[in-house]
Amino acid sequence: METEKTNRPKKIGTAIKLLYISLGIGTVQVILSAFTHVPKLSTISIILGVFILIGPMWLFIHKTWKGRNWARVALLLWLIIGLLFDIPSILQRLTATPFPVKKTVSHQG
Repeated sequence: METEKTNRPKKIGTAIKLLYISLGIGTVQVILSAFTHVPKLSTISIILGVFILIGPMWLFIHKTWKGRNWARVALLLWLIIGLLFDIPSILQRLTATPFPVKKTVSHQG
């Protein structure tokens, strides 16, 4: 039985906490978007989708905390692949409304 490493740098603990916070926010986002964008989905399918999308990330974060190097690599790949899937959506949002422009009215006397 392997013992848990207790002499981690403080930055590692902070990084893991931030990853868990990100995971929590992502979980809420997935659930809310499932209810708002696809109202005909059943609760079971939403829960299943959450476990399929969020479960591996939780596992990778947990195993990274335990000091598993394979989990660090897997977590990095999971995040990079997720980012690659998000790029088209990000580009679409930027081209639809690049930046909000505040219209000003000039008053010339």
